[in-house]
Amino acid sequence: MLLLAVVGAVRIGPFRSGWLCGLSFHLCAQYWMLLMPTITGALTAWISLSAYCALFPAIWVYFCWRILPEAPANPTVSGFEFWNRIQTLSWPRRQLWALYGAVGWTALEMLRSWLLTGFPWNLLGVTQVEMLPIVQLASWTGVYGVSFLVAWVSLALALAVAAIAARPGLPWVWSREILPAGLVMTLIWIAGYQRVQHPPETPNRLRIALIQPDVDQMAIWLGLDKERRFERLLELSLTALNTEPRPDLLVWPESGIPTNLDRPQRINYFVRDTATPLIFNYVDQTSTTNDNRGRLYNSAFLMNREGEIVHRAYKRQLVIFGEYVPLARFFPFLQNLLSPYSVSFDAGDVPGILRLDRPKFTAGSLICFEDAFPSLARDAARLHPDFLVNLTNAAWFGDSRAQWQQLRGAVFRAVETRLPLVRCTNNGITCWIDPYGRIKLGQKPNDYYGELFRIVEVPLGGSKAPTFYLRYGDWFGWSCVALFAGWWVMRWRTSWSRPASRRSNDRRAPHSPLNL
Repeated sequence: MLLLAVVGAVRIGPFRSGWLCGLSFHLCAQYWMLLMPTITGALTAWISLSAYCALFPAIWVYFCWRILPEAPANPTVSGFEFWNRIQTLSWPRRQLWALYGAVGWTALEMLRSWLLTGFPWNLLGVTQVEMLPIVQLASWTGVYGVSFLVAWVSLALALAVAAIAARPGLPWVWSREILPAGLVMTLIWIAGYQRVQHPPETPNRLRIALIQPDVDQMAIWLGLDKERRFERLLELSLTALNTEPRPDLLVWPESGIPTNLDRPQRINYFVRDTATPLIFNYVDQTSTTNDNRGRLYNSAFLMNREGEIVHRAYKRQLVIFGEYVPLARFFPFLQNLLSPYSVSFDAGDVPGILRLDRPKFTAGSLICFEDAFPSLARDAARLHPDFLVNLTNAAWFGDSRAQWQQLRGAVFRAVETRLPLVRCTNNGITCWIDPYGRIKLGQKPNDYYGELFRIVEVPLGGSKAPTFYLRYGDWFGWSCVALFAGWWVMRWRTSWSRPASRRSNDRRAPHSPLNL
């Protein structure tokens, strides 16, 4: 609604209006990038990423604008061309326009989540994270179905405002504009409410100690105070393990262990002494390969109570210009120019699974911001783990909203897969999310940042029936992409099938499918 209102009031064109609105939003929403300890790189990344993300709302506003007919000669509402264009449509065509707009928004979110390695951050659907009945739709359509619903209802409300502006003397004229979208949303809410209120019983639980060491990113980056940091990690872990009843599993976050640690076998000794299995993050370096180079992986390890590594999982979705630089293998100077690290990591090629017999569980591994990617969580969930575990470090961005934005996206991974999602973070927000999207903080529910530990009890052996989303993936999002692309193809064919003398007029008054 905000984007369309700006287009109606500001005479700079729909694409530029949409881009400026999108740029303003993303600059504000991603301010935390400025907190990275690299001043030039932080500023460049903040502006570049925001400008790129703003292209998608710009395309959407242009799309919504172009499928409307020309404004009437005698406007109903002076000064707002959007409202005047809407008034030329019949009620069925106005509803069709709202559906077209929702399809376009969803398609563009899907493309943003996939193009250039993808950036599915702050999707429209995550705004409903506290509306648990609505969030349950994600088990069928993924987060993109919730985004579609929000966009559809929002456009229906825009139609309601337009109806009131056109005929202010009729107090209920707006009601039929929101009827289709409102009815669908109500039915989805009722079904989701029933689902949330009657979850299946899960008697078996795994008691997990989650350690949040709160290590400053500069100390991690420069390798400062390695011994003190490691000793403090062990002290926090011992305190957590001495709680009653005793935890069955210990989890350390991404970057919890200092790199190049002196005598790393002390981890093995600690696990043997405490007789508690451990999931932790570290860099795994393989032997030299056929192309005469070693491989580095950002990895999750599972160590049994005897101190033996029984499974490892590799991060699949690397941070561009962070963990790898495109073409750096052929142009090595790009690595030092564009990345804070002197080396690039390699990506894993299979979903990460961590299995243990005592206690018996299977965990799907998600490292860093992988819990923002629906497809990665789905790939791991299809291997039938008992829960998903995310090891992450957001200390790059201080105690900012970045942690909360990532957490809100992670809620949908639990709902989409109907699996508990355990999050162990370096500096917030350590918690677990139940299969219906409830965020569980355990002890210290009002403490988010800083050095702490949490003891959580995660249910095992819940419903093994895969969700519709698990079976068919992003079918809804890609369907919207197909419909959206189909409109552009039809418009292109319609334009170029006409004589050249009429194409200039087509550019000013393009053919609208709402006039068919």
